[in-house]
Amino acid sequence: MSFLSKLRDPHSKIFIYTLTPPPTNDEHDESERKIAHIEGLMRAVSLDAVNIPEIQREERNPRVTQFQPKLDPLQWAHEISSNDRSHPELILDKIVVSKIWPEQKSWFDEALEQFRNVLLVGGESSDIDYPGPQVHESANLITDSHHNRESYSLGVITIPARRHWDEENKVRD
Repeated sequence: MSFLSKLRDPHSKIFIYTLTPPPTNDEHDESERKIAHIEGLMRAVSLDAVNIPEIQREERNPRVTQFQPKLDPLQWAHEISSNDRSHPELILDKIVVSKIWPEQKSWFDEALEQFRNVLLVGGESSDIDYPGPQVHESANLITDSHHNRESYSLGVITIPARRHWDEENKVRD
């Protein structure tokens, strides 16, 4: 059964693994290690898909580790799929609020045509006035320009409000 068929079947069990893209300054060491990790998972379990998040610098809370820019999910998906090894379906996350729609449209056209699975992500705070469309607006823009809904999956990620960060104890209260 295809991944899209499984998504549409309420009785299907789906196993999705999230794997962050390697750093932008990676010289293929981290990339190769992560691709090998996916291959190992595929041998060990019935892995249906790999979710690739978009990682951007967050300004609200201090980071536990120093921020390292990561490859764009579309670029990382191309890298995973360009080798001759098998891989599961790829799901690409896109933070939609950070850029105006015309600057994002070609990204979505390519992602939906080549990888078929996209998750829309909002911003880190509802208190920030972002230049791009909100998640629901992005979903409408995408479905308006990609009419064949049977050929792709489009989802959203919702993160509940984050609480205050306690720097001393490294926890959120």
